[in-house]
Amino acid sequence: MFTPAVLNVLKLLSVCPGGVSRQEVLQQLSGSAPHGEGAWVEKALDRLLELGVVEARGDLVVPLPQVHPLLQKMERLASRINRRGRQRDQNMDLIRLIIRGN
Repeated sequence: MFTPAVLNVLKLLSVCPGGVSRQEVLQQLSGSAPHGEGAWVEKALDRLLELGVVEARGDLVVPLPQVHPLLQKMERLASRINRRGRQRDQNMDLIRLIIRGN
């Protein structure tokens, strides 16, 4: 699901090409969740694993080579969606971006 949580996880992973432990991701990003709940971070990580954007190596979450370009595409997509002011099927937009690869 294309959410701010997914974008935040991608931003963190894009600056750590060697990977980040799942615990570290939770610690760094769950502080911005209400009451420190990290459920949205877990969902974002699971979604990225499901899409094949990152892979799990033990406790490490390692970004695959396409993470940085994907992050840029997601940011552009988010700005277009916000600028147009209409709701779109954000999941399908993300999947189309991944499949097209451009």
